[in-house]
Amino acid sequence: SRVLGIIDQRKLTVWFQLLQTRYARKVSCCGHAVAELCLDETRIVGDPEERVMRGLELELLDGVSETELRLITTNLPGGPALRPEPKSKFEHALAILGLTGPKPCYP
Repeated sequence: SRVLGIIDQRKLTVWFQLLQTRYARKVSCCGHAVAELCLDETRIVGDPEERVMRGLELELLDGVSETELRLITTNLPGGPALRPEPKSKFEHALAILGLTGPKPCYP
C-alpha cells in the first residue's frame, strides 16, 4: 500500500528481474559463530541476453563487533582486497544493463 501511495495512478514497468541463489556457511571464531559467509549468484533476467553477477558477502551475526569482523577478514585469503560495497544488487543491475534509475518521487 505504501508503494501505491507513492506511484499514485502511474503504471509500474518491469525493467528486469533479479533471481538469486545463495550459498551460505557459518563462520566461527574462538569457538562460536560470528558471521555468515554468502556467495550470491544473481541472474539478471529481462535483457535480450541473461546476465549473471556474483558476489561474496560476510554478514555479522547479531551481537558481533566490527573488531571480530576485522580479525576474520584479515585471515581470509585475499582479505585485504575485500571491501564494503555500498551499492545494492539492483544498482549493480542498472549499471550492467546501462539503465538509469528513476528519480525518487517520495510524497
